[in-house]
Amino acid sequence: NVSSSWVQTVTGNFKLLRVLSLKFAEITKLPDVVTTLFNLHYLDLSYTNIKVVPKALCKLTKLQMLDLCGTDVVELPLEIKKLSKLRYLVTCVNHDRDSRIFDCFQGAKIHSGICLLRDMQVLGHVEANKDLVANVCNFTLLRKLYIMKVKREHIKELWTSITRMAHLSNLLIISYSEEEVLSLENSDHLPNLAWFYLKGKLQGGVVPSVFSGFGKLMDLRMGWSRLQVDPIPSFAHMLHLVELHLYRVSEGRQIMTFGAGWFPKLEKLYLADMEQLNCIQVETGTMPILNYVKLIGLRSMLVVPVGFQN
Repeated sequence: NVSSSWVQTVTGNFKLLRVLSLKFAEITKLPDVVTTLFNLHYLDLSYTNIKVVPKALCKLTKLQMLDLCGTDVVELPLEIKKLSKLRYLVTCVNHDRDSRIFDCFQGAKIHSGICLLRDMQVLGHVEANKDLVANVCNFTLLRKLYIMKVKREHIKELWTSITRMAHLSNLLIISYSEEEVLSLENSDHLPNLAWFYLKGKLQGGVVPSVFSGFGKLMDLRMGWSRLQVDPIPSFAHMLHLVELHLYRVSEGRQIMTFGAGWFPKLEKLYLADMEQLNCIQVETGTMPILNYVKLIGLRSMLVVPVGFQN
């Protein structure tokens, strides 16, 4: 609970400061003195009330990490591309942290010039645009990408760029709206992906074949997919899956079946807001180490899922 004037006074005495965390500080503006800390490598402004990233921040040419998660920053200045050593950039405007809400958070608008930052390893949550999607392939060292507001016309080029990221392990894609259709058919596999969050309507109401290439996936989260068939068999080959979160993935009356031998490492299962899902079958020998189950908003489920004793 410190003021901007306090930050201004204290940090002004530390001209060689490398690390500065103002996380949760009740400030609405970045103190001017921060942009003079030429040796700064790490700047954490998360969960402050900052609304604007000043252009003068580009003076911090040694900056490697900038955390804006939980702030009110909705757009990053063009000058951010001058931070040539930046490796970690995360933004996220919190509206509601409940994942069951489609627009539970908002990403920041960003200029495609950021793709000049070849050392970038973590980038999120940013809004997609034509230029950014066309140039994101320059991030050859990227390990984590969280991109939002993805439109139908973006997805093919975006996915092609993603396949060139040999080190990518975490990927979040959120469509522009609940009705925006994302087509991943005929897309190349991402065999090294460990964490995948896909929120948006899928073409044809089926799990795309690209999912067959997620052999190393440990955490899968999907929402608003509008599937017409049981998606669980499409995930059965994911032997390393530890967490599975499905929010409003299907529509129409359905049965979900967890077959024998499936998901040997699954520990956590979340199923939410599938109002027409009326039966879940759990066969003997499936999910042997499951220890956490959360079922929410399954209004047609009138009995305990069949086979829970297994």
